[in-house]
Amino acid sequence: LNKSDYESSAKILRNYTKQNPTDFLAFYYLGLALDRQCDKRNAEIAYKSSVALDGKFPDSRMRLADVLLRRGKLGEAEMHAEKSVELDAGNAEAYYLLGALNLRL
Repeated sequence: LNKSDYESSAKILRNYTKQNPTDFLAFYYLGLALDRQCDKRNAEIAYKSSVALDGKFPDSRMRLADVLLRRGKLGEAEMHAEKSVELDAGNAEAYYLLGALNLRL
């Protein structure tokens, strides 16, 4: 993901997650790669897979909340942003998302 070739990264990560369907971190990185390609729908799916596999990883919930916010799914976004803050009280980006959500709700 550091080389900004998100399309290739997404392809590699899709193949990897097919072979390793319980790797929550791989789904998280797949979500990042898809989101960077502006594929919000599939990024949401990848982040939801990551959350389903490990609901205590705050970054997946925060990124999922961000995608949901941009897709207009405010209630669901708020739930994941709040859970992200609960899991990592020092995460400034999660607080920013909560603020953005409060402006839209």
